[in-house]
Amino acid sequence: MLLGAGPGNPDLLTVAGLRALQEAEVVIADALISDKILDIARANGAELILAKKHEDGADPEQQRLNECGVEALKRGKRVLRLKGGDPFLFARGGEEILWYREHGFDIDVIPGVSSCFAAPASAGIPVTHRGVAEQLLILTGK
Repeated sequence: MLLGAGPGNPDLLTVAGLRALQEAEVVIADALISDKILDIARANGAELILAKKHEDGADPEQQRLNECGVEALKRGKRVLRLKGGDPFLFARGGEEILWYREHGFDIDVIPGVSSCFAAPASAGIPVTHRGVAEQLLILTGK
């Protein structure tokens, strides 16, 4: 299962996301997942595999996480790949789905609350407003 953890506040997890965290046996988490969200998995005894910074860049670490996930699935574990925000917005969620499919596993996706919507909403700022802002453009800074 692939879960978008949202902007980091456990109160902003979806109901399905919270349930998935509580039921997971192995949680493979990105480095920026908040401790409060990881504590939910810890409280239920899940094995945590955390992303680490890698001196050779992100690709070797991504490979390690992918391999850990497939290994745990082969052992029959309930695996949750926990990603920050929305796993399909400027993340490797699409690549990860393909990886698991290539290794014989179909992965369910639980979308997370995207910070591009949650941050302005938390501050009372609409991202669109009739007569003022009729479009929304989301970009990444590289």
